[in-house]
Amino acid sequence: MTVAPPEQSAPEMRDLTTLTCGDLELVIDPVFGARINSARLGGHDILRPVLDETDPEPLQAASFPLVPFSNRVIDGQFEWGGRLYELPHNWDAEDNAIHGEGWKAPWREVRTGDTFCEHVLTGTGWWPWLYECRQITEIGPDRLRQTLTLTNRGASDMPAGLGFHPYFPRTPQARLGFEADYVWPPIDAPDFDRGSITDVFDFSAGKPLGRAHIDHAYEGWKGRAHITYPESGLSLMVTGSSHARHCVVYVPEGEPYFCFEPVSHLSGALNGVAGSNAGLTCLRPGETLSFSMQIEAHLAP
Repeated sequence: MTVAPPEQSAPEMRDLTTLTCGDLELVIDPVFGARINSARLGGHDILRPVLDETDPEPLQAASFPLVPFSNRVIDGQFEWGGRLYELPHNWDAEDNAIHGEGWKAPWREVRTGDTFCEHVLTGTGWWPWLYECRQITEIGPDRLRQTLTLTNRGASDMPAGLGFHPYFPRTPQARLGFEADYVWPPIDAPDFDRGSITDVFDFSAGKPLGRAHIDHAYEGWKGRAHITYPESGLSLMVTGSSHARHCVVYVPEGEPYFCFEPVSHLSGALNGVAGSNAGLTCLRPGETLSFSMQIEAHLAP
């Protein structure tokens, strides 16, 4: 039986985890979804800093983990192993189940040092299967790396997916570049289907983000993306695990941020609408799925 996701509120006292290496500083909040609150290199924000560190709302964060699936499950319902499952509503803005439960659940810190930390999440009952997920965060003088490892602790096969949801600063001159094979619209779009990458959705040569609203998944991502800020000389390279074959790009109109999300499966994978290349993983009891994201940052001299 599934249960509603736990409600979060700001405790009177809670410890944030701060990692430092050279000019790079990273702050993580274990209580609020093991989210990143800020990541700065030499005073420059690599990620959009948290809007309010006392607010448990994950969408306020600089980045948060996607566990045990990415993006949306239509109406919170899906079939698996010949059985229909229904996930309780977990975001007031829509009727779909979204981003799993790791983004809203408290994680437990089990290891920490100057440049690394490890947090653990045990399934709360919102997801129909028992599981454990570990997030290891490591930083160097010019990079941060996060690895999620999801283990099926239940007695039956479990569908699984992982990803990261980082928010990047959006400046007038910011440029994004990456390659992929196909593009998919949001799962509630009337024309939801795989499409060729053309015009506004084509970032293969690198270009400014423009004014168009984008909320699309990309199939066949080549595993790296370049983000540059000519105003400051900051450049970022985002890479994923060797099996990171998909990503989501979210560019909202009029907002000072955008998202480039490395994910292990396409949006709608649990509903079967993304086809055989969706990337959803079947974890047998005791099996694990790992997924990593790395962001390298450089400042022009």
